[in-house]
Amino acid sequence: MVYVVIACHFRTRTDFCLTTDARLFAVYRKAKEGDRILVTGDVPYEHGCPTLGKLMRDWLVADAGLPKNTVSVLDGGVGTFSEARIACKLLKDEKKITVISSPWYHFAGKPIWRRRAQENDIGVSFISVPHTGGWRTWLTYAAIGIIVRVAIWTGLEGTLERRLTAAQTKRRLGFTFDGCK
Repeated sequence: MVYVVIACHFRTRTDFCLTTDARLFAVYRKAKEGDRILVTGDVPYEHGCPTLGKLMRDWLVADAGLPKNTVSVLDGGVGTFSEARIACKLLKDEKKITVISSPWYHFAGKPIWRRRAQENDIGVSFISVPHTGGWRTWLTYAAIGIIVRVAIWTGLEGTLERRLTAAQTKRRLGFTFDGCK
């Protein structure tokens, strides 16, 4: 089994938030010997800081004690569209992946992950970590989820993906959005 753990945001320049922490605990409780874990979050708090993905990988290896060769960071993703596309292409030889995130993320992200998994002939399932995110995050992802569904229904998913990914590329210079508010 391959688990894909979605990063949320930073609490400080060198630490991740409680939502990311909850998602890491979820994969730690689920993962069995032989499973692999791919973490997202190839973005720093600011230039020169470690990425969310590196902090997540370090926690899973150093603090949770998982074997280093079982945990890797997804390179190049800056948001749901790009992370799903890159991860599914990277994992195209897998029969099934499981995406671990929050219910609010899954509302927006499931249709995207399902489409990218289907394009690569991968089964995909989801684990939702409850009690994460604040009202601002829930409202933001509810709006994004509606927009994603409308874009898919109208055939404009590609346009939406290009625009959102282009806008999110600046996250490589620094990512300070607080997903727990």
